Amino acid sequence: MKNNKTSPVILAAAVLAASLGTSSAAYVTNVVIAGFSSQFNTGRAPTNLVSDTGLYGDNHVHNAIGSMWLSIGGNVSTNFVTFDLGAVRPIEAMKVWNYNEIASGANQLIRRGVAAADILTSTDGVNFTTNFPNVAFTAAPGRQTNFGQVISFGGLSARYVRINVITNHFTLGTDNLVGLSKVRFIDTNVPPVLVAATRNFSSNQVTVFFSESVTPATATNLTRYAIQTSGTNSATILSATLPPGYNNRVVLKTSPLTNSSYSLVATNVAAVSDGKVIDDTTVTIEPELCLWFMADAGVTTNGAGQVTAWADQSPAAQTASQTTNAFMPLWVDAAISNKPAIRFTGTGTSTNFLTVPSSPVTRVRGGDFAYFTVMTIPTVGLQNGFLLSRALVNNPAPFDARLNTGAGNRPNFFRGGGFGATRTDSLIAPPVNTPFLVCYTTQGTNSSVYHDGAFQSSTFASDGVADFNTPWFLGARADFAVKTHGDVAEAIFIRGAITDAERIAITEQLGAKYGLTIVSLVFNQQPQSTTKLQGETATFIVNVTANSPSVTYQWQRNGTNIAGATNVFYTTPTLTLADNASTYRVAVTVNTSTQFSDSATLTVLPDTVAPTVVSAGRQIWNPAEITVVFSEAVAGASATNASNYVLNGGASVTGARFGDTSRLIVLSTSGLTNGGSYLLTVQNVQDLFANVITTVQVPVGAYPAPALWLKADAGINLSASNRVTQWNDQSGNGNHATPLFSFADFEPYLITNGFNGLPVVRFGYDDTNYVTNVLTCASSPSLALAGNMSIITVASFLDYAGFRGIAGRTSINLPDPFDWFMAAGTGIPRLQRGNGAQFSTLNGLAAPATNTPSVLAAVVSGGIITTNMTAYLNGQTNGSALQTVSASDNGSFWIGHRWTDQGTTLRGELAELLVFAEALSPGDLASLTFHLAGKYGLPAAQAPVLSIAAGGGTATLSWPTPLVPFVLESTASLAPASWSATTNAVTTTNGTNSVTINLNATTEFFRLRYP
Repeated sequence: MKNNKTSPVILAAAVLAASLGTSSAAYVTNVVIAGFSSQFNTGRAPTNLVSDTGLYGDNHVHNAIGSMWLSIGGNVSTNFVTFDLGAVRPIEAMKVWNYNEIASGANQLIRRGVAAADILTSTDGVNFTTNFPNVAFTAAPGRQTNFGQVISFGGLSARYVRINVITNHFTLGTDNLVGLSKVRFIDTNVPPVLVAATRNFSSNQVTVFFSESVTPATATNLTRYAIQTSGTNSATILSATLPPGYNNRVVLKTSPLTNSSYSLVATNVAAVSDGKVIDDTTVTIEPELCLWFMADAGVTTNGAGQVTAWADQSPAAQTASQTTNAFMPLWVDAAISNKPAIRFTGTGTSTNFLTVPSSPVTRVRGGDFAYFTVMTIPTVGLQNGFLLSRALVNNPAPFDARLNTGAGNRPNFFRGGGFGATRTDSLIAPPVNTPFLVCYTTQGTNSSVYHDGAFQSSTFASDGVADFNTPWFLGARADFAVKTHGDVAEAIFIRGAITDAERIAITEQLGAKYGLTIVSLVFNQQPQSTTKLQGETATFIVNVTANSPSVTYQWQRNGTNIAGATNVFYTTPTLTLADNASTYRVAVTVNTSTQFSDSATLTVLPDTVAPTVVSAGRQIWNPAEITVVFSEAVAGASATNASNYVLNGGASVTGARFGDTSRLIVLSTSGLTNGGSYLLTVQNVQDLFANVITTVQVPVGAYPAPALWLKADAGINLSASNRVTQWNDQSGNGNHATPLFSFADFEPYLITNGFNGLPVVRFGYDDTNYVTNVLTCASSPSLALAGNMSIITVASFLDYAGFRGIAGRTSINLPDPFDWFMAAGTGIPRLQRGNGAQFSTLNGLAAPATNTPSVLAAVVSGGIITTNMTAYLNGQTNGSALQTVSASDNGSFWIGHRWTDQGTTLRGELAELLVFAEALSPGDLASLTFHLAGKYGLPAAQAPVLSIAAGGGTATLSWPTPLVPFVLESTASLAPASWSATTNAVTTTNGTNSVTINLNATTEFFRLRYP
């Protein structure tokens, strides 16, 4: 029988837990345990029900120790817990998180949660009334999430609430233990509580802690906050967000906080539970940098050089001290990299330590923190502590660290709540008598370790976190089982989350100070999970920043290296259903330090979608052929059947073949006229999975489809003085180029006998003077080029005395999204991509010869964040780079002169300019380059020279690997000739193609033909 007269038990742990911020906006504050039936052990005590340990916002962990209550065995129905709310008050509801423990191979543990219970209330703690009989409790999910269940009390007044358990979620009699994770009581008369506010290491962010979940609409409203000094607003709040996983705190991005003392005012922030709002509450903004010990500052010693006090250099201004000589460490000059250190000689018989008394300014809220220390160790084989510890006896509360002799002398770092802990290990043991820097960071449920800046490992920190305001120990743990044995030069503790940039800045500062070689690696973009159809491909991209040029990549599928996948991106082969649920990640190595990216999951679905036609266009380099672009790969039998394609206007399709990929079909035609408009009907084409296209008729445009196409031999409007008043776009998009102003000085000239006897447009000079000519194109959707793009031109340059602009879309002097020009002095082609504020640059390798026409091109491919940029000069690759900043489309489009800042001026001639809002394939770019070079009589159009060498019964035919593919053909006679492609394999080595044939007594002729 449950004893309703159990004397109230106000447990010390409950009082401590309540002091950690268990009061909640609309939650009753300072609730304690007044009685209980039993507890499994001290780690699963009922006091955990009213603590914050294990709660991240409203999400509860699944590790029980220190965060949940569990009974001992026996009759489940004899178990109970009684709560004392401190005074008689109206109770709107009770919120319960059921028992959420889960262990490997023991998922049934969540069935220990309460399934049904009577809920009783009392005003005096003696006489209880069963107000809510046989209430059903929802089982916990066994994972960290928000699974709190709200049980309405309807405003019932009481001081004591008892939960009398009836059953757990096990089948009757199979497990007699029962438990809960957390219990909260909601009183609509209780306003929300502003618990604290802290400023980050960089002094540009304030984290605001509320005592319970707050509504996003009010919590992220900038007008609800003010940062003040002496009652006057003194900083600007730039943004307000709820951090992932927490709905009881708000992160405020601010202008720099340059003073030492600030207050935060919050008003009208509402609780999720009942809408009650906080009204004009003020708290002091506390620094998150709370401990900073340096052996070269703030050390007080006695006559023997023993340290009696070590002054904290952080804004918290604490002092670590020791009054007993036998326990004092020693100050040693020039101990680490010619700088002083504090020497701790903790062993089994010797103990050196200092303590920092508990203080609100060093209390850890929510479990986020970072720790750095620079030290040396003289030996291994000891349970060596890493200087700083805050523990409840031998359990971290919240932090402890040691060099573990049972783990190869590798550092272990612990985060916990005084009963349980999550351990995160370094992968390497520190060297003996060599300075090293270790860093441990934890944010939410992620804990990570770094050694000399190099990432070591991460752990999902599933244990609850608590800070019981115990003293900080330097040199030993509170139970003295772990002691520091070594020299410590510096230690930093930050009681808040830090960014990668902050971690790197601190690491590099300490590395420079102590002469350490630091490795820096930051993932700016992680591979993203994606869903694709069978028959498609998937591309995964990573972007990193490192402090070394020696960065390598190795992609993995399901944890196994993929051969040859060593780029910043990886594209899969054609996908099948067997690829469904596979995972992809990349190992990034800087020098000898390797770190894995996040894993991305690939979902592959059956293809039940019929193909569609994306576009159809006459090839720019061969208008007698039409390239049809399908939405996916198509099947050969139907896709190469010429009868499935019909042209109007008297033209016909005479053949169909695959292009560069299985999405492209090239149609041979007859009857097409220059300038004619045609429609193409496509029917009966199937994809690789027998889905048949719906018959469709599409207009025939140009292939590839330009966003802008200017050529001096078509579409130019001239003034009486032969100046260009409008250069008409031949793409069909209407992006006509006109002078910036209607003055002759801004209008370029048309030269009728230019490259290869064809017209060109001259910019920047006439026969006697230098002038400024500039054309502009109005903004249009077809000129949106923030994603993939290609640009190709035929141009010549008079000189490189200044920056020679070709074209761009810029904001003042910055690309927005691109700027394409020749560098002053060198003439090196330069493509810049950016967003009007930041940009990435591609520098070419060689400059075009002056006063000589050249074909220049640049291709941007891969995506918006991590993008490959490649330059070309006369068909040859001329440099590449990565675009690592995002691009935008807000700039002004110009040709010939960057008028937005007067920074670049073309002095030269343009014959043709094509801009594409896509990355041209190598084959299409080569064909277009070959076409333009042939049109304007440039070297890139020359056919390769075929050579032959015979010996040993064979002959080898070889030729330089050309820009565009040439077919090797043979014939037995030249009169008449009957040429056919040779079937012998072509090999490519060091820029040379070759074919080997067997010699016989017959005569055979060979040639190379451009298809």
